[in-house]
Amino acid sequence: MTEDVENLVLEPLRALRAGQDRIEGKLSELAIRITSLETSGGVPYRKC
Repeated sequence: MTEDVENLVLEPLRALRAGQDRIEGKLSELAIRITSLETSGGVPYRKC
């Protein structure tokens, strides 16, 4: 019984963590791509 209650709490938390890990991975990938564009001159500097 206690194990079932723990699973009711832990399973959604694991799913949230997996989603967070995917988002962090995508964010890291985008940061690398933006840095690459900036250093290669692919993005012109624009002063606001």
